[in-house]
Amino acid sequence: MEGTDIQTGNKDTNSKHDHTYYGNGCPNTWGNDGDLGSNTACSTRIVQTDDTENQKNGTYYHNQAATLGEGDAMGTDNAITPDTFCPLGWQLPYGGTGGDYYNKSKSFNYLITLYGYSSGEIGSKKMRSYPISYVLSGRYYWVQAMLYMQTIRTHFWTSTNKSGGNYYYFNLGPDYFVDNDFTGKKMGLALRCIPELAT
Repeated sequence: MEGTDIQTGNKDTNSKHDHTYYGNGCPNTWGNDGDLGSNTACSTRIVQTDDTENQKNGTYYHNQAATLGEGDAMGTDNAITPDTFCPLGWQLPYGGTGGDYYNKSKSFNYLITLYGYSSGEIGSKKMRSYPISYVLSGRYYWVQAMLYMQTIRTHFWTSTNKSGGNYYYFNLGPDYFVDNDFTGKKMGLALRCIPELAT
């Protein structure tokens, strides 16, 4: 495959390629801030919610895979992807900072407002507990072929574009969350699909 390093297998600098990665990196060598990635497999994919529910850490989706090949061609801020990898009848939550959908019922912004969460340690703890139960899944970066921040932070794609090279995502950790953060489209993030149709 063009752009792939044979030595590492998953390394790829081409944002137009579609990738998924079923994560199993080593969190114990990363340090507290997760700024060192891991390319070593560990023995478990289990990550706990804050109220100790065990969840299997699932698949990381390159933006092209998450948006069914539409994401790389988008350049307009707050534009919504026409389709996503979610099953029929489901969608990625809306994100961004404006536009028609960022605060509608299927957005991270609406969810936070509905539950009255504030972006601090208490709000983050609530997001990682029942009924939302987000896990600290981290992210996979194809340019380096490394898994980052598993057990340290949660990164979920939204359906909303930021720019030609960036996409909005939900960023959650033990101390704060950002519902309209953005990152490069070459990142591999987790998906949390929700039922379709904004109101």
